[in-house]
Amino acid sequence: MNLCSFLVKNVNQFNNHLVKQLDILIRAMTVRFYSIVLLNNKSDEKLKRLAVVGNCILNQNARAPGIAVHKGVIIPLYEMLKKKGFDVLQLPCPETSFTGVRRWWFVYEQYDSVNYRRHCARLGQLSTRLVEPYYAMGYEIVIIGLGISPTCGVRMRQENNEWKGKPFDVGDRATVREGQGVWIQELTKALDRKKISYRMTDVAPILLYAHERAPKAKDYPKSEEEAWAELDQFLES
Repeated sequence: MNLCSFLVKNVNQFNNHLVKQLDILIRAMTVRFYSIVLLNNKSDEKLKRLAVVGNCILNQNARAPGIAVHKGVIIPLYEMLKKKGFDVLQLPCPETSFTGVRRWWFVYEQYDSVNYRRHCARLGQLSTRLVEPYYAMGYEIVIIGLGISPTCGVRMRQENNEWKGKPFDVGDRATVREGQGVWIQELTKALDRKKISYRMTDVAPILLYAHERAPKAKDYPKSEEEAWAELDQFLES
């Protein structure tokens, strides 16, 4: 067996094990959802709204080293969701589960690989099974990704064909283009197959990066005030 075959075999074995463990967890969570929420639904008059959020919205430690500007949770966004009556479902982080927490910064071209896309597709199927019971109960579903992320971007994503080969200093500025990240692509495919309706946006880069690093992407607000106002308007619509 050559080195390439050995690595592919072991990566696939690890991913299969991870997906099996996630499947067990999701089965248990789904059973708990039906046993607790559905049985009490008749007396529950709260708004039926579910925010399906990118993992690092609630866990900034999942971001690649040197990027996070919040400590743990993006608290203002979480408080906004609570105030507007949303239940919150945290998505898994495919980047962390695939490449670990000590990974390099990546761009779309590096994540757009057969194995990573397959990994995201599996997680998308499992995550959809958590969303399904909410949708069946009439919940409004919104998805919130991370602006310009090569994985979680909704409107734009970081791309660069030169990121390959010998490591080099890539600088602080990202090259961004219109398009969704790999994880968002695979997640929405899974939701669409189940005919689950949803609205979708992503957090503006100005709220996710140090200001000197936040790219001037044309599809996003340029100030923090405008970015929070945009999210508020999206959640109200």
